[in-house]
Amino acid sequence: MATQVQGGGGLKKFVSEMKGSNSRMVEMRLVCFTGGVIGTRVLLLNDIDTQTQVVSLSPFVFLIACLLTLLFSTWLDYFPSRLQDITFRRANGQSIATGCLLPASVCCGVFHMAYQHAPNLLGCLSLYLILLSVLCFVSILSTVVHAIPYPNSIVMYNLGTLLICYLIYTYTQVPLLPLLVGVAIYSVLVPSLLYRFPGSFSIGEVIIVGQGLTLLILDVLLQLASQFKLIKLSPELSFIHRPSVLYVELLTFGVLLCVVLLLPVLWKIVSSPAQETRLWSATFLLGSLTIGWLVVLPCLKALLGGRHPFAVTIYAVVGRQHTLLLTLCWSLLCMGAGLLVCAQTSSSPWLMALKSNKPSSLWMRKWFHVLAFLVYAVGVAVDADFLGLAAAHMTFVFLVLELMRVLLMWPIGQWLHDVLEPFLDARDSGPLVLTHLYLLLGFSIPVWLYPLSYSGAAASKLALYAGVVSLGVGDSIASVAGKLMGKHKWPGTQKTLEGSLMAFFMQMITIAMVIFIDPGLNSFSYVQWIVVGVSVTMTTLLEAYTQQIDNLILGPFLFTLLIAFL
Repeated sequence: MATQVQGGGGLKKFVSEMKGSNSRMVEMRLVCFTGGVIGTRVLLLNDIDTQTQVVSLSPFVFLIACLLTLLFSTWLDYFPSRLQDITFRRANGQSIATGCLLPASVCCGVFHMAYQHAPNLLGCLSLYLILLSVLCFVSILSTVVHAIPYPNSIVMYNLGTLLICYLIYTYTQVPLLPLLVGVAIYSVLVPSLLYRFPGSFSIGEVIIVGQGLTLLILDVLLQLASQFKLIKLSPELSFIHRPSVLYVELLTFGVLLCVVLLLPVLWKIVSSPAQETRLWSATFLLGSLTIGWLVVLPCLKALLGGRHPFAVTIYAVVGRQHTLLLTLCWSLLCMGAGLLVCAQTSSSPWLMALKSNKPSSLWMRKWFHVLAFLVYAVGVAVDADFLGLAAAHMTFVFLVLELMRVLLMWPIGQWLHDVLEPFLDARDSGPLVLTHLYLLLGFSIPVWLYPLSYSGAAASKLALYAGVVSLGVGDSIASVAGKLMGKHKWPGTQKTLEGSLMAFFMQMITIAMVIFIDPGLNSFSYVQWIVVGVSVTMTTLLEAYTQQIDNLILGPFLFTLLIAFL
């Protein structure tokens, strides 16, 4: 169910809001502390010759964003009634600090790694870090002016945004056009998600999704404009992406492009009588195939250096024996997951053994964590690049299926809705069902963002397992152990101390096994083990105190800590 945050006052409400903010303050401090430490660490690195002003100022701007977000989130957590008339997903706190700082912290962590591994990444990462920091300011600004009556709020928002962009452009060497385009995309994207899909996001979640999609769209536009000679990027920004990153960016961009260009057709699908829905659904599918064939595939082919995307995918699967075996194993696991899902609404006697009385229960949901753990643990150990490519394709499939489900699009939209409905719980309170997509992203983001082709400290490769450790082990063990033996709850939450302790020990055991088994990881020093222990502790605390969908934030959070400090 969604919650609508209304204006209002009174001493009684103020006191109740203040009392309810204690648990949210823990999450906010964890994220702000992590971002501040990483930003300071990058800022104080003096052994690298920073050639451009933007490289040296990017961490400074990010630190300012951390400080302002900390101050603003403290104020908002004590006065949540400042937000008016927006329907959010029901959560005990909206986690603006997490939403603002987590994407930029991830970028800053990779930024730190670039100092050691790939200095040519500095320009590209500094541009994105500046942009994400600006989006933090824009998120805060939009929340502040929301309490101001229309149209004054729109005027203040646009003036404030232009002022922020001008100041960044004046005191750094960030190109103004990408900055303005990124802010424009974000300013349209976030309100559209909130108002088109009420109750599907908390504020923190929509900020994370908005920043991620903005960065993805802007990166695609920059790369395509450079590839087709429309603009000339500086050498620092001419970074060659891995195929898996290109696939996930172009395929996601293609889905968004189809939605935007065929929006009138989608409106007809939603508003037309049932007998006309098939015609409009077929029209949308045909139009999407046309856009994909004429626009997305040629663009992806150009960015892949002239290689056809189909040929790249086929060769990646069958070109090597181990990738073919991995594909067969993953296909069997996916078939098992599909049977588990279909069994909940099927009356077939063959599937009755898999049927659960309560599909949305903890035990059923954690089965999918186990399946994802098996896929990603084996994939990272054997071939992380191929795993990233496979995850990019699965992300595209999930996006398409969710689009068909939410619109009840012929031919399988209604069937998908009926199949997934038994698995819904309080976190899927809006029209969108995102927990499964968040789980996929939580496992995949560390694999996509880690620069596999660069040499450096072998210990940092442990960051590839961040999703496996935090979600596949930590989150699952914490829930199951808390359910079975939990007696003492963390203050202000429903999570238990016993579950968190068990999660911490199991994550450390898993990391020890990974270090022992994976030949790419050297033996750890005592200092590195302390870093790992602190990182796992902070991730466990975040899991205990966050009110957001943890599938989305735990993997990137642990990835940031490991890649920045190992």
